[in-house]
Amino acid sequence: FKILTTPRGTITAYGGLLLLTAVFSFSPDQSARSGVLSPDRPADEALLERPNMLLIMIDTLRADHVGTYGFPEPISPNMDALAEESVLFEKAYASASWTRASTASLFTAMSPSAHSCDVKVAMLPDDVTTIAEVLKGQGYVTAGLPNNIHVTRSFNFQQGFDWFNYQAPDYIAGATESSSQLSMYNVVRKLRDKLVGGKKRVEDYYQPADFVFGNAQKFISANKDKRWFTFVHLMEPHDPYFERPFTGEGIGRAEMPNPPPELEGEMRKAYQQEITWMDNEIGKFLDWIKSEGLYDDTVIVVTADHGEEFLEHGGWWHGTTLYEEQIHVPLIVKLADGRWGGTRVPWQVRQMDTAATLAALAGAMLPMEWQGDDLFEEDFDGLVSVLNAETPAATDADGEVAEAGEADIDAPPPVPSRQALSEQRARIVLAEENLEGNVLTSVIAGGYKYIRANEGN
Repeated sequence: FKILTTPRGTITAYGGLLLLTAVFSFSPDQSARSGVLSPDRPADEALLERPNMLLIMIDTLRADHVGTYGFPEPISPNMDALAEESVLFEKAYASASWTRASTASLFTAMSPSAHSCDVKVAMLPDDVTTIAEVLKGQGYVTAGLPNNIHVTRSFNFQQGFDWFNYQAPDYIAGATESSSQLSMYNVVRKLRDKLVGGKKRVEDYYQPADFVFGNAQKFISANKDKRWFTFVHLMEPHDPYFERPFTGEGIGRAEMPNPPPELEGEMRKAYQQEITWMDNEIGKFLDWIKSEGLYDDTVIVVTADHGEEFLEHGGWWHGTTLYEEQIHVPLIVKLADGRWGGTRVPWQVRQMDTAATLAALAGAMLPMEWQGDDLFEEDFDGLVSVLNAETPAATDADGEVAEAGEADIDAPPPVPSRQALSEQRARIVLAEENLEGNVLTSVIAGGYKYIRANEGN
């Protein structure tokens, strides 16, 4: 549809919208009901000794744009403050650089080729075991608040959730979750944007953080006498990058798949403003958790599904490469009662280790097919003192600093450095991509990354 400047052209455009409204309204909606907000599953005494679980996944948040990961400007003060009370993993990697494949790995502790939900037409198989299923089996009540069509019931991501409530955008022309996936829907959205002078609405693309957190509060409040697991999905760093304070202006991939290089600075600034706006809402939600007396008894994980590129390797957006800017993600884990708070872990881990960690904290057996491992290994408690202390020099039996080659063989071994621990403890990272012609595999091990791309990529 093309909007003409004449009154007849405008009428024609509106007529097209009305026609498409009728088409979308009669499109079948394959999404099922949300489930049960407050399941009849009282926690037994043993379960009450375990913590609640809050998993916040931020779409498209690269690690190096969080203050506690080294970003030079204070754009994420609330996440930074949370990190001070948490265990922060400095080198955490996603399994893919697009939402569906990466979130499937986050949920199943499996690589994309193992869970097979790795291409655009793929669904999460029924025979995988999700973290929601594991925790539900332990007696937890479970809620999922996905905010991106890629991880909804349309692709079978509801497995294990008692209450699975897609934070759907305000669909245009009466579309539904299923019909919004049609290519015609993007035509309708562009047409609507032109009719309103190019102004965009956040809710046409996703639900903002305050709305999503409101639903999380609704679920948690309804289940305060139980043990709960809540998955919260935030979208602000994902395009379109909206101006903040909100003006209706935004930069999106659909309209600009290959932006000119001179827009790099403007796009970075808009991306950073989105992070700050979202971080403010995270702070409000954490304040609410504290006001309800739940903070000390809740494990809180903040991570991302993937990052974003701003010309670091000649491109934009995500889902195109497996370079650092697209797969190095934040991973912040606040444990119950603030255990090990302020610890920074230098060794390499996988985002898919998150599910295994939550399962272990819940006292559950890890499914045999899971490839992820508990982040807090049996000797982690002993390592914390090393990570949080200045490394002393090797000394002799009398406590004097030993000269090279003179250390007492009976003295305790010198405390290993963070660098040594990082090398000893690093987990091999596998990432895989099969999206829109990009077939990529990468391995990170021994301080190197190897990337294999399909011919002609």
